Amino acid sequence: MQTLRDRVLGKVHIDTVAAGRVPILSCEEESRLVDHLKSVATLGYGYTRQEVVDIASDFAVQLNRRTVSNPFSMTWFYSFLNRWPELRVIKPRGLEQCRAQSASATVVHNYFAELDKIMDKYDLKDKPHLIFNIDEKGITQCQTPPSVVVGNNLHPPAVTAGKSCTTTIIGCGSASGVAVPPYFVFAGKRLTPDLMKGAAPGADSSMSDSGWSHAEIFRKYLTNHLMKFLPARNDNQHLLLLLDGHKSHVSVGLVEWAKSHNIILFILPAHTSHILQPMDVGIYGPFQRMYNAECHKFTRQSACTVTRYDVCELASKVYIKALSAENLHSAFKKSGIFPFNASIINRDILKPAEGFDALDQEKQEDTDSQKTVEGGIRTDLPLHTDDAHIEPVVDLVGGTSASTSHTPGTIKRFFDSRVTKLFNVKREGVLSKKTRRTMSAVVSGQAITEPHTEAQMLKHQEDVGYSKKSTKLTKDQKKGKGKAPKKSTSALKASDNTSNAATSTRIYNSSSSESDVDDPSELCCVCSRRKPPAGQNIYVLYIYKWAQCVGMRRGMPCKHWVHIPHCSNTKVVWRHSDFDCPCCASPALQGWRNLKKLYLSTDNHLGNLTCPLLNCTCLLMFI
Repeated sequence: MQTLRDRVLGKVHIDTVAAGRVPILSCEEESRLVDHLKSVATLGYGYTRQEVVDIASDFAVQLNRRTVSNPFSMTWFYSFLNRWPELRVIKPRGLEQCRAQSASATVVHNYFAELDKIMDKYDLKDKPHLIFNIDEKGITQCQTPPSVVVGNNLHPPAVTAGKSCTTTIIGCGSASGVAVPPYFVFAGKRLTPDLMKGAAPGADSSMSDSGWSHAEIFRKYLTNHLMKFLPARNDNQHLLLLLDGHKSHVSVGLVEWAKSHNIILFILPAHTSHILQPMDVGIYGPFQRMYNAECHKFTRQSACTVTRYDVCELASKVYIKALSAENLHSAFKKSGIFPFNASIINRDILKPAEGFDALDQEKQEDTDSQKTVEGGIRTDLPLHTDDAHIEPVVDLVGGTSASTSHTPGTIKRFFDSRVTKLFNVKREGVLSKKTRRTMSAVVSGQAITEPHTEAQMLKHQEDVGYSKKSTKLTKDQKKGKGKAPKKSTSALKASDNTSNAATSTRIYNSSSSESDVDDPSELCCVCSRRKPPAGQNIYVLYIYKWAQCVGMRRGMPCKHWVHIPHCSNTKVVWRHSDFDCPCCASPALQGWRNLKKLYLSTDNHLGNLTCPLLNCTCLLMFI
């Protein structure tokens, strides 16, 4: 009766639902704290339990409710969670900083705009059987133990294989639900039949030193494996192939191959495969969980742990289940590709990029919608100093009115300063970081088989080539002592000055201990190999020579590499002499070359001459 009397007399507010002491912070003050915690967590930098207690203690000190020597405790924290059931304590999943920075709303919008244009141009929006996605997945014999059932107060271990090497699976599936058989890349030198024991029907394999795929293996996968399972098409019907921006997927030679087979190579934006690539969005997650369970089961039922000879059989079982028609349909739908839906991406996933978006934030217009993050915390405007009177706030827990003398500007500045400091640190990091000039960055979010993108690739290749210096021989190397110069990517892509581009041939010695070739254009144009056929089965130091063609093809420098004398009739190439690869060594081109030499040997200025082969007027410097 006393409680009812207190409510009738107004001593206890009618909305009070709990008894006890009045919280130190009012409902409005705690709501500001809740909004701040939610917004920072959405950006990817959430607070721990102790950090929340520290922030609340600092906030109470700012409001003159607590002293520095008397902060809040964990008891206050759990009471705070009970008062705000919309908050909970979880362990977030990890997100790499490059992914957090790259997956912005602008990047995603531009990607879908470009994809929409390509699909409309080639009439692919209603043809899911012509939309494919390829991605690599690395697996090991040492699996992550799955969740198991144990007794109370027990924390038993799980037996695994321990240290192991990596095996790569190249998987592919279509939007119509058709899965291409897996392609395995094992670590080692020699491919033995035991490695493919228990493989799925149609599966194939290859070898690499590290177990990871590279440009040569990927090209082999496309030509020898994928082409066997692609659907039949008309001569004018194109097929869309979605790829991430790995360097093995981007090369001029690959573009020419794709165009000859009416295949559109579309490169996803850099570091956005976790939200835009179907194989990552809905396939490889279930695949990894099922593979861990299969390895755990195999370890329990066999006399030994998983070895490299068991990986193919276990992965093949899981691959068939993971790349089911239902999973493929869901993956392409969730990534917004088929059915095409640019608005399907959850915008909360793109929030972490706001902390890195330095340049775009500065260019935003002065509107509230552009300068407010979740929770109403404005981060890019000067802090307000509004001293307007705040209305008394009725505390719903204690039942008393807790009015404060602090203004909304004071409360707002406390939280704004923390968010602004976070944004400033991230923006300074973006501005101070040097932009890398890579081919993947040039073609990110574009179809590399389109003419304008192909032109950008050629221009980038030329710019990188002119900016790098060729490898110089030391005195000992010129005398034949010491190691031969390494045939690095920079040496291969280096190009001579414009004045002697047609009269200087570069020759490089290479050893068999080099790393894998990164670009198919760096292979021999005759044998399509890095090592000549005569040295394939030699596992000691084997030195062979390269020569680069100085001819012109379709108005562009040929720059083909050839093994000499293994893949060419030329035995010796002298410095500052011409060398033509078999692709350019035709009688017509030789006639042009001789005519040019004859003309340049005179003292006449450059002019127009009559072509003796085509009976036309042309510019000889073009050849």
